[in-house]
Amino acid sequence: AAELCFIAGDTSYRVLTDVLGQVNPFPSVADGCYLPTYPLFAAALLLFIRGRSRVRDVGSLIDALTITTGLGLLSWVYLVEPYFHASGLSVLQRAVSIGYPLGDVLVVAMLARMVVGGGVRLAATRLLALGAVGLLTADVCYGWIQLNGSWSVGGPVDVGWAIFYVSWGAAALHPSMGRIG
Repeated sequence: AAELCFIAGDTSYRVLTDVLGQVNPFPSVADGCYLPTYPLFAAALLLFIRGRSRVRDVGSLIDALTITTGLGLLSWVYLVEPYFHASGLSVLQRAVSIGYPLGDVLVVAMLARMVVGGGVRLAATRLLALGAVGLLTADVCYGWIQLNGSWSVGGPVDVGWAIFYVSWGAAALHPSMGRIG
């Protein structure tokens, strides 16, 4: 479901820009498709975590919270706070802009919990981690460009999203995926 939302976001953004000729439509129907992907990804990762471990691992939880807090603080300082105080943005634009970094932090929190809990020894988990890093990097760069420049499709930021798609697709197809949960 999360991947379908992400694909629907990409498709609707392409229709808005390539077919309808809009320049950087924001917020748009594409954002309505993109934003639900983050809680859906987090829910999927949580299901993997719950399926893998029946007992509470407080040490792994604390490690994951440490990683998440560090990345969350960076996200807050460099993306959320500037968007919150950016002039010329409507309330909806601010909310959508802040939703992306918060969604990234949510996905990183779940993935960190999965990885520090011993899941990194499986190839599928490494592929999920690589894809999440690609997604996080692309989203952060996109947010930074939106704040400080002008966004255009087809730039180097798109490589992060491509890494995300390929890595998560490969993880889904890898034989070790069945052992994650």
